[in-house]
Amino acid sequence: MLAAMDEIVHGSGVSDVTIGNLCGRAGYTRGAFYSNFDSLDSVFLALHQERVDRFLVRATEASRRVLDDWSGHDSGLLVETIGAVLEALAADETWFIVHDRVYARM
Repeated sequence: MLAAMDEIVHGSGVSDVTIGNLCGRAGYTRGAFYSNFDSLDSVFLALHQERVDRFLVRATEASRRVLDDWSGHDSGLLVETIGAVLEALAADETWFIVHDRVYARM
């Protein structure tokens, strides 16, 4: 279901996400949808959490790669680490879209 949500958001935008579209794209019935989620917002929350988790893994890996080379107190490596973390975040456009949707609903 989350993969289908990702495809719709990435393909045609948040406004095209409906339970019907989502079920059709995922190949599930509405009953299956409601067995797993309370509402469309709960799918957005689940996708948001998945994206946050994925970002944290990528950011941690990027930071470790840079910091493994740390020798002393070279501020250049710190700047490179921060750049690597920001690059990991910027690589996930869907996260921004879903993040905005989740917080707009709160």
